[in-house]
Amino acid sequence: MPGNSNTVRRSRHTLALAAIGILSLQGLLAFSLSLTEYVPSPPPLANFPEGISHWTGAGDVPMDPDAYEMLAPDDYLNRIYRNQGGTELGMFIAYYKSQRRAKGAHDPKVCLPGAGWNPVSSGIVRIPIGQTSIPANHLVISKDSFTDIVVYWYQLQHASLMGVEGLHLSRFLEAFSENRTDMALVRIVVPVENGSISRADANALDFAEIAFPSIMRQFPQGYSAK
Repeated sequence: MPGNSNTVRRSRHTLALAAIGILSLQGLLAFSLSLTEYVPSPPPLANFPEGISHWTGAGDVPMDPDAYEMLAPDDYLNRIYRNQGGTELGMFIAYYKSQRRAKGAHDPKVCLPGAGWNPVSSGIVRIPIGQTSIPANHLVISKDSFTDIVVYWYQLQHASLMGVEGLHLSRFLEAFSENRTDMALVRIVVPVENGSISRADANALDFAEIAFPSIMRQFPQGYSAK
């Protein structure tokens, strides 16, 4: 029967293409893993600017030992900033020189309930960066009588990602194209004052925008596989 014969040939052709694709991906993965990964040497996060435009550092907070052991970053910053109006926010950066060692990096939504914070809402915001913008996660969380907003994302040398799922693909692509997989979790927390979530949002986005160039100093140009 001609119809069945054509169907069989198409199926065999599709399977052959799929096999070639899988073998190609395996070959690329093996090649990227065989490279000696370039590990950058960025400036210590302790040297992150304490004065950023109208925001001024108001003290560094040591990371909880259990959280430090779980996240296991190569470097971190946990600092309070205050603007001229007295509003405070917290900035946290967990930096990893290689994603191959970043087994502790995870979505902050996972650990917030364990710390007693309950999610009220979640969404996406765009942080303006020059003539463009980057995506970030946006959470409203509450604990007892307190409400905070949380803005966070994962920063790479050439990309800003919202979820750990994207890190798996980016790890492969950057390992192959750039021979490096360094990344940072960036989190900004702003207390909601007088019930104004919009004002807290504005402060978070304002700080993220002006702090972004300093964040990118953690990703110095270096050796590339290109």
